[in-house]
Amino acid sequence: MDVKTLKLLIYRPGVDFSVPPETARTPICIPAEPSGEWLEQHGACLVQDPDEADWIVFPLELCHFISRFGYARIRDFLDTLPHFLAHENKHVFYESGDLDNPLGIGSVIFKTSANRVRKDVNCVPFPYAAHDFVRAHAPMTDFAAIRYDVSFVGSVQHVVRIPLMFSLVHEPGLEAFVETPEERDVTKSSWYYLPEGDRKRGMEDRYVESLKNSLTVLAPRGIGHICFRFYETMYMARIPVLVDDEGCLPFEDEIDYDAFCLRIPEDRAKEAGGILRDWLASKTPAQLKLMCLTARQVWEKYFRNEALASQMFRVLRTLPGQRPGVWTERPHELTSEAAPKRVRRPGALEPLVIDSPGLGRSDQFWATRGVELSEVPGRAGWIEANGVPGPLRVADVEALFEAGGDLPQDGVAVVLGPLSGLATALVASGAMGSLRLDATVYALAGQVDDSLASNLASAGIEHMVRVLPVPPDQGAGLFRDQSVDLLLVERHGLPAGTVPVLLDAWNRTLKPGSRVIVNSGSGKQ
Repeated sequence: MDVKTLKLLIYRPGVDFSVPPETARTPICIPAEPSGEWLEQHGACLVQDPDEADWIVFPLELCHFISRFGYARIRDFLDTLPHFLAHENKHVFYESGDLDNPLGIGSVIFKTSANRVRKDVNCVPFPYAAHDFVRAHAPMTDFAAIRYDVSFVGSVQHVVRIPLMFSLVHEPGLEAFVETPEERDVTKSSWYYLPEGDRKRGMEDRYVESLKNSLTVLAPRGIGHICFRFYETMYMARIPVLVDDEGCLPFEDEIDYDAFCLRIPEDRAKEAGGILRDWLASKTPAQLKLMCLTARQVWEKYFRNEALASQMFRVLRTLPGQRPGVWTERPHELTSEAAPKRVRRPGALEPLVIDSPGLGRSDQFWATRGVELSEVPGRAGWIEANGVPGPLRVADVEALFEAGGDLPQDGVAVVLGPLSGLATALVASGAMGSLRLDATVYALAGQVDDSLASNLASAGIEHMVRVLPVPPDQGAGLFRDQSVDLLLVERHGLPAGTVPVLLDAWNRTLKPGSRVIVNSGSGKQ
């Protein structure tokens, strides 16, 4: 069967786009300037016309640019690419970082840490490449010489790892080797970030020896999903013990992972030692050896570093030219617009608050990689997130974000009260962060803050919000009965006794089981 020749337009770093200072120029497995021989080997050719191209390739790892701009601003950078605005669905990116945040774009993204639920519509789970210091060693084929039933050498990067390791080392009859770096050896939560030296090389050597000398290797989730250890276990012809409920494995339509992998649910981490002991006891030596060899065979076919470009092209050849998720449409809930439909982009920018579980507490405020929260000088009880102010407590930030994430796929939220934008942005961001891309947030206020439009744009969710300059007590008449999933009342600035009157007026618009939130208003209860 003839293989379709892929027509590629590959961006040139420093020519077609600028690389910010101190941003790593790490190439992906498709060369920025491939030779004719390489192109012929992979069934591809180069073109210069974006209309003629099947795919437009960004040739550097996107994670370095995300580190530079943050998820909240990476779309601003992508918009500067010469052909992105006109051909978003033709673009191909590779993101090898640990974070699983969606970008909210329609491009193909080969991603090493993909969340099964929260991922972009054209995200393709992709393997980590094996580290060079691991590939410098060959698998030990004398299975009779294996010393351990299970091993784990690594950092405690996720809470699930602690009960897992505790369970393994305290399980009677299970030979386990577990080692984590000393505190002085841990920077950025992983020994891989240590500068080159004896301590780092010592950890690397012990890690490789643990792979060689263990029948199974614990591969729990860390900061991201399906960690590098999973693939390096396969390289070493050993059985990975996967503990990651939400991670996406690469090429699941072709690979039978259960043929060489044991899966343990995260909520059974405390029982992992017993589960593994019983599982090993249920297998014959021949069955276990076959699983080890199968793991290595699958790695050779699909995950070998030199084969990753071929796997990318194989996937790209299977994708249809027009893919879902770039455009969407649906009717509004307003009585005057119940029939007409609008068309809009379902993810123009990444939301203000990226990932609630990833938020880390510092003193009384929340902070994450792309979000900075602080007090607003001279306005007691107000906080500011990435320049978007609002009369909220820190607890309100998390509650509103989670409420937006709990909206149905095409959910409707209504925000009532004087609008500065933060509460509205949090609800819309929560919806977008959970890929509720058809959700709409209606913001109603008799007085709209002049900064609202710029605040919504700063949050990157203006496409999900409709502002109605109507007093909250009059706005209910604009909506159909039982059309609202979430009603949020911004108590700040409303006259005393207004809230019960508003709730009574809006009662008929609420769906059965809908959620009503009255925020803290002044920052105090």
